[in-house]
Amino acid sequence: MNPYLRNPKLKPGRFRLGDRVRVPFGRVHIEGEIVEDFGNIGVGGRRLYYVRIKPDEWNEMLLLRGEDDLEAIAS
Repeated sequence: MNPYLRNPKLKPGRFRLGDRVRVPFGRVHIEGEIVEDFGNIGVGGRRLYYVRIKPDEWNEMLLLRGEDDLEAIAS
């Protein structure tokens, strides 16, 4: 579900739905895709995102990450 449809006044953050990002996972960074944007999470204007990670074809998981934890990568 697109959160922008639920709340038209919600300002988009630095990342958009469907963007590929690099997520810190232990000592390595793995690639993922943003699947939901929860909006601002405090006074600092940071946002919270769900990121779908596919480390391999057999395993799929979702991670809840703050905007500070994500690094954009070239699509």
